[in-house]
Amino acid sequence: MNLIPDIIMKKITSLAQIERHHSGEWENEILELGEPYGVVDAKKERVLDPLTGKWFELDARLGDILIELTTSCGDTKEAKIIREATLFKENNPGSKFVVCLKRIKSNKGKGRVSDGKDSHYDHLIKHPDIDNVLVGEEEIIKFFIKPTWDKQEKINKLKNKMKNKTKQTKKGDGIMSNDINAVIIREAIKVHGNPVNFIQEMYNMNITNMPSIKSSTESMKNQKKDYFNLNSGDNVEVVESGYEDFMSLEELGYKNVSRFMGTSIASRVMEADDNLLALPNGLAHPKKYGISRKNYERFV
Repeated sequence: MNLIPDIIMKKITSLAQIERHHSGEWENEILELGEPYGVVDAKKERVLDPLTGKWFELDARLGDILIELTTSCGDTKEAKIIREATLFKENNPGSKFVVCLKRIKSNKGKGRVSDGKDSHYDHLIKHPDIDNVLVGEEEIIKFFIKPTWDKQEKINKLKNKMKNKTKQTKKGDGIMSNDINAVIIREAIKVHGNPVNFIQEMYNMNITNMPSIKSSTESMKNQKKDYFNLNSGDNVEVVESGYEDFMSLEELGYKNVSRFMGTSIASRVMEADDNLLALPNGLAHPKKYGISRKNYERFV
């Protein structure tokens, strides 16, 4: 049974189809859609961080549920949301804190192949001060209509995916080897009538047209260029000058972005669904672009 009325569902669909949506506009649209269910604008509610003197502003409220609305979440936004959740819950005992995302940031909004999420989503849903993370207009509005606390279920799904991935990694070589052997024997009998004939033919095959290791490496490099798209800004996160967690390509020993794309560090950043960091304009590429120091320590 669909909880969402048709007229609101049409509005959600049109909202989801707008790829380039300014954050403020999207937040206002969500507030408008949530208004019939008791969601109110809470931007006047603020809390002071005693450590930094910075004020944090709440986006919305549904009774005792405190709501953060944002189009996507990268490294900088993740740290801000977590600190905000901690401070607002300290100042509102008994309340719950929910994060609403328009889309996942990594991989052009598609996230991981396995579940459509990314590492930032994982960090938010696992944090003790965050009670739920919602992605997409439909999940958000369904929550407004009927709040559900399925955080542990979402965490369990992540754990199961990690377990399955680990098992596949441990058993992968053996399984793949068995699968390949089975295919070779089956195809050999089908085409040659005898596996021995097929093996003999394999030893006599012409390998001049087989793909080289170099072409495979180039393919991976191109894949990273598509992932860290400097032109469109996909998976490239702009950070403020003086950002403490920033480690430039120059510090890493790379003269340009192209050199970096050919490294295992770039591969690991991509595999972890993390971003290339960028300082504001006016700097040469080796100083302008970099990665998170935390990622460097984790990967290297």
